[in-house]
Amino acid sequence: MPRRVVPKRGVIDVLEFGSGNGYWIANRAQKNPRKLHVAVEHAWSQTPREQTAQKYYQEHAGFPPRGLVVTSSTTMEHFIENMLRNNISAGDIYVRMPDWTHIKTRTMNFKPLFRNVRKLLLRKGKITLTTENEKLLAYFKGKAWKAGLKVKTVLVPAETFHEEKYSNHPEARHMVYGLEMRMR
Repeated sequence: MPRRVVPKRGVIDVLEFGSGNGYWIANRAQKNPRKLHVAVEHAWSQTPREQTAQKYYQEHAGFPPRGLVVTSSTTMEHFIENMLRNNISAGDIYVRMPDWTHIKTRTMNFKPLFRNVRKLLLRKGKITLTTENEKLLAYFKGKAWKAGLKVKTVLVPAETFHEEKYSNHPEARHMVYGLEMRMR
């Protein structure tokens, strides 16, 4: 059930890749219904995680809330290519809990994100990436720096089920490693 996302003013205010069950972005959209929130999950197929996300949206009255578009894409790269083709940019981009499997299977190919960041991200926007894997964090930090972004390593509150489940920071329970990336 992928939906084509072409906002009227060419801007997605909040874009989330790896939205999982959608709870975080749905709640955020409910609090900010005038902003366009887009949740992108790997093509709604038959995996249990994707079925859970689909079920969540279907079962909650009023969900998805006004201001939220739930869509799917075979890959992050494909979604970004569509954004570029339609001259769409984003205010804030969240990438939730990628792991090496996402990169190896190319469901989350970050090259187009970093290569086209100046076209995709609004001047005052930011990209926030969370992961439980410190090596992966270092990998993304290097890629973001090469793309010309200011990069700051942060601890962020675990805001999703997956982040909560895998939060393993030794000094701060319920926190995950994150990168905040902005234009230089």
